[in-house]
Amino acid sequence: MKKYLIDTNIFIESANRHYAIDICPGFWDFLIKISKLDNVKSIIQVYDEFTPDDERLKNFRQNLKGNHFFLPIENITPESYNEVTKTLIDMGYAQQAIANFSKHADYFLIALALQENYIIVTQEAKSGNNAKNQIKIPNVCDRLGIECIDVVKFLRDEKAKFVLE
Repeated sequence: MKKYLIDTNIFIESANRHYAIDICPGFWDFLIKISKLDNVKSIIQVYDEFTPDDERLKNFRQNLKGNHFFLPIENITPESYNEVTKTLIDMGYAQQAIANFSKHADYFLIALALQENYIIVTQEAKSGNNAKNQIKIPNVCDRLGIECIDVVKFLRDEKAKFVLE
């Protein structure tokens, strides 16, 4: 069974673009449904980054938290963090970029995905090789051998269907 970790931008971009909660409530219902499974999770740092103004999204966020969807990071080993940091250095990222990256959810998502063999679901796109001040999840995942997919592939893999009523 595939295991997925959901990035913050899946919630934010989906709400602001193609899957707006008032236009595509089925998307959000699907996420609530799968949040109850053990193979689709996120981390508490994503919960902290995902702070919607929309009351419906606030309720959605709370429902996910109530389903134990957001994992703590206490079980991520120092070895996993060290491997991610070493990879960032080897990739030639600027020290300040690494320091900033290591404070945010993306860093913890990658470390947990590396440690527990998760697939990361994100809307981030790879950046060019010259972008040494902005670290993107797909670039780091590619180097570490972690599968990284977008929301559409995730929905297809999980056989989601949103049918007009």
